[in-house]
Amino acid sequence: ALSAARNKEDKKTHEDKKRKERQALRASKGLCKRCDNPVAKDRKFCEKHLLTDVLNQKKKRESRLSKGLCKHCDVPVIDGKKICQNHLVSKSLTKKKKQDSRLSVGLCKHCDETAANGKKICEEHLRKQDIYGKKYRHDNRQVLAEDTALRRKQRVDKGHCIHCDLPALPGKTRCLEHAISHSEHN
Repeated sequence: ALSAARNKEDKKTHEDKKRKERQALRASKGLCKRCDNPVAKDRKFCEKHLLTDVLNQKKKRESRLSKGLCKHCDVPVIDGKKICQNHLVSKSLTKKKKQDSRLSVGLCKHCDETAANGKKICEEHLRKQDIYGKKYRHDNRQVLAEDTALRRKQRVDKGHCIHCDLPALPGKTRCLEHAISHSEHN
């Protein structure tokens, strides 16, 4: 029995080696790794096998999500998300690196346009941000006011400044910095 298992394992290793050799030969000729069709532009597979892979990956993601698992792995998702904690962190770090890379060369953090003078985003994103911000504030002013009031109350209950989480001055609702800036405005 042990010999049969070893022979089966050796055969699989031999088949894997042959498959990799065939794939390397096809790739050197500019052919799909799975068949003899030409590869799609800047890819390793033909259009047919690219489409098959896309559909298979979509089915796999949908199956995982229906089971409450991350669409990338078999770990449970975070409530309200389609991914697990690890992939959420990874996605966030990737996004931050990309934004930092763009900012370092003077580009908008959202796209490859040049950032507006002294800003981190381009003119188009500034315009969209302004429109969205005004619409959001207009549509949600009651909710925003209630949220601000609740946050301030929670901070005061903890003895913190109403604007930040620094300790408030004794008998006051603001920290030293905010008390000074408030007195300058009034």
